Amino acid sequence: FRRVLFRSHVLWLLFDEWDDALTYRRRPANLELPELDRFRNQSFHAERAFPPSRETITSIPSLLVGKVVDTYLSSAGELMMVHQARQPPVRLSAEPSVFSEARGAGFNVGIVGFYLADCRLFGTSYCEWNCATGFLPEEWGNPLSVGRLMVLTAKRQVGYIPFARRLGITRLFGGTRMNPSEHAITYRKIHQAALRAIVDSRLNLVFVHWNVPHLPPVYDAAKDKFSNDEAETYVDNLRLVDRTVRDIRLTLENAGLWDSSTILMTADHPLRVSDGQSSVRLPRSVGKLTQASEVPFLLKMAGQKQGFAYNTAMQTVVTKDLLLAIMRGEIAEPEQVAAWLDHNPPRR
Repeated sequence: FRRVLFRSHVLWLLFDEWDDALTYRRRPANLELPELDRFRNQSFHAERAFPPSRETITSIPSLLVGKVVDTYLSSAGELMMVHQARQPPVRLSAEPSVFSEARGAGFNVGIVGFYLADCRLFGTSYCEWNCATGFLPEEWGNPLSVGRLMVLTAKRQVGYIPFARRLGITRLFGGTRMNPSEHAITYRKIHQAALRAIVDSRLNLVFVHWNVPHLPPVYDAAKDKFSNDEAETYVDNLRLVDRTVRDIRLTLENAGLWDSSTILMTADHPLRVSDGQSSVRLPRSVGKLTQASEVPFLLKMAGQKQGFAYNTAMQTVVTKDLLLAIMRGEIAEPEQVAAWLDHNPPRR
């Protein structure tokens, strides 16, 4: 760790498959999200924020490098990125990212993740990666043969067969990436590591990627506790996000860091409903749901007490450059965030 002259404490908290419409505009009447409402009312919040992609494997790398890229996984467990057609691919680990540029500016970086092999790809001073067996690509951890990759691909496709879980087909193929018990275990590991990282006085930038509210459901909103009941839905996982935000706030307040912290809460993509509503498991009260494109984008600046609504459409791929500008002290007020977004479209 290095000692830095400019005191900066920025938290980038990314929740997987967090849908703006179901959290705010089309929230079920019986779902209470007091912490998310409180945070939104005290933050800069974009009304129309669009992520780089609806796929995590594309969206997160794009967010981290600050431009929209296509991605694919190599047999060596490296994520390859393509910026433009007919251009040679580049390794994610070799591409300038929010982490490498923050370190280059003299800041200390911490990562808590579960999807990308963050510790190997980015090599920061503080990094915890939490892998749930069967949920994440096995090749993140170890190089695989072509044959092994073919077997893994076949197993993953089984998970998309309608009623595969109920019919027991997934058990015959060694499980799927949508195992509720492992999903809950991964959440707990991420949560514990995140609460340690956000109050580590050595860290200036902390990036946390949570695996919720992404399905499968692991929470019972009515009882406010973890659950494996198949009656639970995506909406129950939204309640878990709210509880997570409460824990974040309390942890920062107890450490005396809440007011001095800049906190961004957003998502890699909204809820995906293209495969049919039965697969996304929503309560009947939601009604017919069409595919939304927006994700929440809630940015509480250090010292901010009043909310600020930003109504202009924005692309969240600019997040990397925005946070670096904040860390350099170029942006300190919500009005400055709005002005920066107005004059800094996504890079190509």
